[in-house]
Amino acid sequence: QEIANFDCRAYHCDWLTLRDRYNACFVITRMKLKMYFYPGSSDIVRISTWPSDKARMIWTRYFRFETEDRKQTIGEAVSQWVLMNRTTRSIMKPSEFDIVMPDTGSIPVPFELKKGNFAFTPDKSIERLPSYSDLDYNGHVNNARYIEWIMDLFPLEDLYENQTAEMDIKYEQEIQHGQKVILDFKYDKEERVFFVRGHNGEGAVFFRATGIFQKNGDRT
Repeated sequence: QEIANFDCRAYHCDWLTLRDRYNACFVITRMKLKMYFYPGSSDIVRISTWPSDKARMIWTRYFRFETEDRKQTIGEAVSQWVLMNRTTRSIMKPSEFDIVMPDTGSIPVPFELKKGNFAFTPDKSIERLPSYSDLDYNGHVNNARYIEWIMDLFPLEDLYENQTAEMDIKYEQEIQHGQKVILDFKYDKEERVFFVRGHNGEGAVFFRATGIFQKNGDRT
């Protein structure tokens, strides 16, 4: 997200420009990450990012993580965003902006972001209440914190034995401080596939996620 904001400065749609010129901000709606292997603690990782050249209601951005010599791809990601009015929290149309995206049509995309399957019957559910350290500058739960909540659902031994090969998360509704969040969870240990759904218990869904583990040290 930091490198994405840095890249957005060139197109006059970084966080500060959006705030000051349009009273707007980018809000993530979906992120899918694929990790092919994991670097060591002292390895240098090169991160590349670029936006789709088509500005629609949904803005798409791509990421690629490579070794220092760029000979190996460590992982890739595709994300989707909307522009939201910071006061009304309503989605804004591209016609309300003078943002021009660069021509990136010749850059191969990492993978297509398909509809995905997020339906499941949970094995267990737990409840969480967001605290101060969970919040971002808008006063809502930081999108990275959702991932930490998901990882907290697993026994430590499973996390010691496995690493995340894929994570696909849909952000459907912002979580505010003090809102009760019920996390539904299903984990197929044999297939190493998991599903998580965060909701308020009254019909409002905050996010849905699915992912795949692989044994530590394996490469995909």
